[in-house]
Amino acid sequence: MGAYGPRVPLLVDAATFLAVTGAAVAIRVRRRPDAERPARGADATSPRMRDGFVLIWRDRPLAAVLAMLCAFILVGEVVNVAKLFLVRDALGASATAFGMVSAAWAVGLLIGGVLGGTRFSAVQQLRALLGSSLVLAVASGLAGTVPSVGALVVLFLVGGVANGVLGVYVTAWTMLRVDDAVIGRVGAALNGVTRMSGILALAIGGLAVGLLAPRLVFGLSGAAGVAVVLAFLPLLARAASICPLPRRKVPFCAQGRANRTFIDGDEGCLTATARTEGHLHAGRGL
Repeated sequence: MGAYGPRVPLLVDAATFLAVTGAAVAIRVRRRPDAERPARGADATSPRMRDGFVLIWRDRPLAAVLAMLCAFILVGEVVNVAKLFLVRDALGASATAFGMVSAAWAVGLLIGGVLGGTRFSAVQQLRALLGSSLVLAVASGLAGTVPSVGALVVLFLVGGVANGVLGVYVTAWTMLRVDDAVIGRVGAALNGVTRMSGILALAIGGLAVGLLAPRLVFGLSGAAGVAVVLAFLPLLARAASICPLPRRKVPFCAQGRANRTFIDGDEGCLTATARTEGHLHAGRGL
């Protein structure tokens, strides 16, 4: 923007979308959905569009993570509206500086994605999910106090790393708890709800920026994000401790409770003494 104006950046952006489209077309997926088999754990008579939500609701740890994520997005993505005003008005920086700040977040996302690929157990993944959420909220809150663009770039880099780690472990946690046969339906439900939270956050951000200074918007958003994580921490710890991770391709029910998740096979229960790498076990919390 600073060197070429809006035309060149928009053309480059359009080219990147074409590249992503080409990559999606080039992917060859061998798996074919089974139209005859209903989603396991979901009501076979319900419309298929509800299956993902039904499966999430019946898995309490997954439902708790989704609820926390939606609340976190609702208060956290408010700063996407305030970012421009923070850089351009509060800090008096140029359009090039705004691009550097945005690029720092993108670089952080790439680094976070790589760091999130580390092989962790299920309990460690849940801890990393919560920890990255806290780091992201704190970085966002501190961004409202920076005296210079350089400091803001550093904080956005840290926030981007935390965001990348968070995204990886939300996906990993979902895939660990959901059968392959219904992972698409669960993923669609999760993405739909989280994106709706993001849209509402943008609306709230627009109202907030119209009423409050951008620094204050960042500070309040960060504080609210920390409060959300701390508020959900007991719920996630309890849900994880009473609902062990289902073994892939093995039926499971949580300590005889009525809410059951069915994996490929006949109905049954996984005992609390099962020991497999990467699995959560009954009685073990965060």
